[in-house]
Amino acid sequence: MTLCVGQRAGRLREALGLSRGEVAEAVGRSTDWLRAAEAGRQRIDRQAMVDALADALGVSPGELLGVPCGREDGVAGPVHRALPGLRRALLRSGLPVPATADPPPTEALRRRLAAASRLHDGAAWADLALELPALLDDLRGATAHDPTGVEPAGLLADALHETSLLVKRLGAYDLAALAAAEVRHLAAVLDDPARAASALWLQAELALCAGAVAEASACLEAGLASTDALLGRADPQVWAVWGTLHLVAAVLEGGRGRQAQSSAHLAEAAAALAHTDPATAGRTGFGVGEWAVHTVHAALELGEDLGALARIEGVDLSGLPAARRARHGIDRARAQFRAGEVTAGLGELLAADRAGAAVVRTHPLVGELLRTAPGRAVAPTAERLGVRL
Repeated sequence: MTLCVGQRAGRLREALGLSRGEVAEAVGRSTDWLRAAEAGRQRIDRQAMVDALADALGVSPGELLGVPCGREDGVAGPVHRALPGLRRALLRSGLPVPATADPPPTEALRRRLAAASRLHDGAAWADLALELPALLDDLRGATAHDPTGVEPAGLLADALHETSLLVKRLGAYDLAALAAAEVRHLAAVLDDPARAASALWLQAELALCAGAVAEASACLEAGLASTDALLGRADPQVWAVWGTLHLVAAVLEGGRGRQAQSSAHLAEAAAALAHTDPATAGRTGFGVGEWAVHTVHAALELGEDLGALARIEGVDLSGLPAARRARHGIDRARAQFRAGEVTAGLGELLAADRAGAAVVRTHPLVGELLRTAPGRAVAPTAERLGVRL
């Protein structure tokens, strides 16, 4: 049997010699609530509660969530097995580039980066993880070969952004931070404040994953301050970064239980839609679809169930990339499970798996939903998704 969040918390609490009352008081819940969670009868699918338990127990949120997930799964396993190659590629940052023949032409590198982005969006993460190390090496070689060239350095920053997004999804937050730091360095070299703000968005999401809410907030404040000064340029990419920072801030405030502030950030992001073009939004993907899925995510962090889905009723999400639709499908399942609609929740998980199996099988909350659901009806779906109950 694989443990759910509450069961892991219970074992850690006992190992640390803490009473149930002490931990319950620290997270603002009753001892009965904690007893049910430790017995696997209480679902914990809000990041804010995972963070609170982790703080009370002195561990990382990932330790409670069982991150990384899916290492033994037939779909997700190959992605995890490619991580050592990505780790070595990221650790080569700043090292002298071996003297070789001329690097690949910039146009060829641009095409490879576009293909990598398509692999990410299509949830073909195993192929992406195998492609990125060589692409990073070739882009670093191109940048070293032409240190004054803007395009090779910009392409390298974009490839590192892609890398950070991927390894974050796999729970390798240390690697994601390495990649994000290199993006910020390149943004400074290129004197590109919009790219630097985009790196702060990455850093904020990483801080949220690690339960570092204050640090995430500081990153978002810095990013918004820097992009506020650029909005007068009428540059759609700047507006896309600004809107994305507000979307992440809405989720953060939702986790804090601050509905008014969360709604205000969503309203700012909605206003940015009039100034953006999805075709030039870059890796933010900013558009109506991103606004909608973040609206649901923020509402779920506020504790809503089906009401979160009602907030975006009628919004067409078919244009979102498969990987993004899969992640949103997990949120839809969370809403259904919270409302006691287990069958509907299982249907959402299966639909998400069809859209992007690698996304579903590496997401820690999928196991939490299935392991804390009542009855045996979840067993076939769990087996299908590679989740051990």
